[in-house]
Amino acid sequence: MSTQDDTIKQVKAVLEYDERINLHRSPIEVSVRNGTLILEGEVEDLTTKKCALQLLRNRKLADVTELVDRLTVRPTEHRGEGALRDALCQSLLEDLTFHNCTLQGRAQEGGGQGLEKVDFETWQQADREPSGLVQISVEEGVVTLEGHVPSPSHKYLIGAMSWWLRGCRNVENHLEVVPAREETEEELADALRLILEKDRLVEADQIRVDIQDRVITLRGLVATEEEKGMAETNAWCLSGMTDVVNQIQVRTL
Repeated sequence: MSTQDDTIKQVKAVLEYDERINLHRSPIEVSVRNGTLILEGEVEDLTTKKCALQLLRNRKLADVTELVDRLTVRPTEHRGEGALRDALCQSLLEDLTFHNCTLQGRAQEGGGQGLEKVDFETWQQADREPSGLVQISVEEGVVTLEGHVPSPSHKYLIGAMSWWLRGCRNVENHLEVVPAREETEEELADALRLILEKDRLVEADQIRVDIQDRVITLRGLVATEEEKGMAETNAWCLSGMTDVVNQIQVRTL
């Protein structure tokens, strides 16, 4: 057996061992090419995607120097690119958090190669010096966010709202925080609390958030397993996290 075969076997064992990953519902194809570990496939939710990536980033694998993420999330509904763009832009327009951000969106209908990129359409032009510029592109169910925003809370809330879209397969959040600064764990915790407050499926006041050494711990008491799972999914919207420890309890009758 070659070194690459050994690595693939080891990776699959790591994924199978973690109880948060069900490879029957989320088949993940693993390959190794010239020292690059590639994960491909369509998984059932964001938690599965993020857990798979973090498990392997935190593990030393022989002859692997890079990890490439080609995982997408299985959409709950198939929608056109324009519908996804319009839904996200409309949600941002209705949220006072972004009232002084210039919002622009575009979509490449039909996907595939050979189609010309359309110009950004301005949905909201800030009436005074803007605190942010958010440019939204959608292609084949993948939402790409570019531009700049004034805080990590803005950045990660937009990312979460993108993931909430029915039909979203992936989110590429390239928004920069301006002025640039290192994200503190307190700022990240504030960002997650804001996301939980905005999520209509979660009772945010029942959930406590703690972040230490890039590990998020969630505690509290909620009504259903679905709500517990959604809180964890929201936590994974923050980038650069080492892990999410979900200690939320579900009420019993």
